[in-house]
Amino acid sequence: MSTQKSESPPLQLLLDVGNTRCKWQLRNARGKAMAAAASSGELQQIPASIAGIMREGGFQPADLQRVRVAAVRSEADQQTLAQALRATFACPVDFAHTQSETLGLKNSYRQPLHMGVDRWCAVIAAATEAGIPGADSDACVVDAGSAVTVDWINHQGQHIGGYITPGYAMQLRSLLSETGKVFAQPQAAAGDIEPGSDTHSAVHNGILAAIVAHIKSSIDRQGAQQPAEVALYLTGGDATLLLPHLQNLSLKPMHRPDLVLDGLALLLP
Repeated sequence: MSTQKSESPPLQLLLDVGNTRCKWQLRNARGKAMAAAASSGELQQIPASIAGIMREGGFQPADLQRVRVAAVRSEADQQTLAQALRATFACPVDFAHTQSETLGLKNSYRQPLHMGVDRWCAVIAAATEAGIPGADSDACVVDAGSAVTVDWINHQGQHIGGYITPGYAMQLRSLLSETGKVFAQPQAAAGDIEPGSDTHSAVHNGILAAIVAHIKSSIDRQGAQQPAEVALYLTGGDATLLLPHLQNLSLKPMHRPDLVLDGLALLLP
């Protein structure tokens, strides 16, 4: 958790609620005032937890003017969270939804609401930083969390499409639960993509190597089809695992931990 006291409320709360974790920030006119992350398992407990951390940091929940949420959860879960937020904070609560077009960016999905709003937020933030539409380069956005998503946006502002594959932890759980004699620790532990000399390292290094190869393959494939300069953005909880293994690319990855929240602020200004 990082904290920077603000002497001049009002504050706004931004939440990125994923399948396993909730990341949130308090922002004011000066920028980020406080940030933290926690499990998103018990949705109804998230607002009270945030309010408690706010008080510990010298902020008052009553100072909030607005709550903005990007949630990739069911409608029922979103209603549960909305009720808890409104019961805890006496301010408007707005949920973001994926759009067919935002800030000149055109979504490739025929049914935009079928795209996770976190992906769209990340695309918006990356494109805005890259100056798209109107830039000289395309952009690739990799969000490495429960799933690994890879999205492409061309310099004209067209979302070309993307990939969704299981993330590190999901691949590890699947392998360990479906095999009887694969002896590996269930926590993410990879730092290398070289062949492992024992089962534990073979499993963990193999999963990381597969994710890295998938990203590189996507970049190579897109480059062969539409040659252009590319700005590569990484976000998500496992981005730091990937970064060392993507440094040898012709395009250097840029780590943006707050990409989804930055996009949320643009999607719901």
